[in-house]
Amino acid sequence: MQRQYPLSEEQKPLYAVLGDVNPQYALKYMTAFLLKYVRKDELLQKRRDIFVDSLLILGYIRQNEAGKYELQLDFDRERLIFYSKSSEQNH
Repeated sequence: MQRQYPLSEEQKPLYAVLGDVNPQYALKYMTAFLLKYVRKDELLQKRRDIFVDSLLILGYIRQNEAGKYELQLDFDRERLIFYSKSSEQNH
């Protein structure tokens, strides 16, 4: 966003939610939220916010029937690294 490149079709829904939020702040907030999965498999977010909405749009988390958020990435808890799940696991 800093260089004003045009948005791709995939980026437009994310930009509609985040707008001109400081990228470093957004990354810090979303990373802190994702790291909560070190301790729990499901997270409850009492209030909607644009950062959790962004993680939903990106497919990193999903909201279950109980209203809690579940991680949709593989997570190495020892090294604190998130991985995309293979396409085989998504089908």
